[in-house]
Amino acid sequence: MKLKKMLSILLISSSLLAISPSAFADSAEPATAQPSGTITPYVSGLGDTRNNAITLMNMQEYSLYIDSAQDEDWYKWTNNTGVAQLVTTGVLNLGPQNSLQISSIVQYTDGRETTMLYAEPTIVGNNSKQSNMRNLYVPDGATVYLRINANKFAAIEQYKFNFSFYP
Repeated sequence: MKLKKMLSILLISSSLLAISPSAFADSAEPATAQPSGTITPYVSGLGDTRNNAITLMNMQEYSLYIDSAQDEDWYKWTNNTGVAQLVTTGVLNLGPQNSLQISSIVQYTDGRETTMLYAEPTIVGNNSKQSNMRNLYVPDGATVYLRINANKFAAIEQYKFNFSFYP
């Protein structure tokens, strides 16, 4: 009797599982092919405002896209090291069509902040020259905001951004 009852429960359970839809089923449309040379960024809207700035870590490289002439990517780092630090950053455009620029604002612990400081932009067609900001003084407790935007925009292109600090 026990065996018959267990067999019935097993049969009913397996039939329920066979007809139930998967919780992990993908209802999205299948991907469509993109024309050759077209870049579709996987991340859009990340760090696009100062309030949503991406938090930086020392000695790290970041890679995102500038996807329009109005797009800007914001990063931030708060100096909690106990001593003043010098910040060095650089942005390198990986495509041949845009010119990118890095700029910064330092916000002090009392709420005051610098005006926007601008680095020299990258050169269109020369993806071996970075837009650099070197030895930016950031006192203990201050936050530096770094913005990357297109100085000249022609197409969606990827960039690499590096960040480091030292006393």
